Amino acid sequence: TFNNSAHAEIQVEVKEGGQFTLSEVLFHPNPMQDSGHFTYFLAEAANQVRIRVYSLAGRLIDELEGPARLGYNQVEWTTPQALANGSYLYQIQVSRPEGSLVQQSGVLQVMK
Repeated sequence: TFNNSAHAEIQVEVKEGGQFTLSEVLFHPNPMQDSGHFTYFLAEAANQVRIRVYSLAGRLIDELEGPARLGYNQVEWTTPQALANGSYLYQIQVSRPEGSLVQQSGVLQVMK
């Protein structure tokens, strides 16, 4: 080795297991005209994913079932025919294998 020595250092961060992450929740395009996509990232496979769209008054507009696989997921949504322009709330709810629920909410705009 011709008297060439080397020194290397690695730092490892260990986190507590069992933490579930639903992240990168997004609706695109926002504002939308006729259709768009709910996107989300799952850090582990889930039992079930439900996507609900509500009016600002809390009335359920639509309910979808999304893929529950590990990683990036995308669900297409087409607006109901009689849906008026305006702001709507959406909620993505994930059912974990041990029975607990994780959810995130957002706002989408409809402009026809």
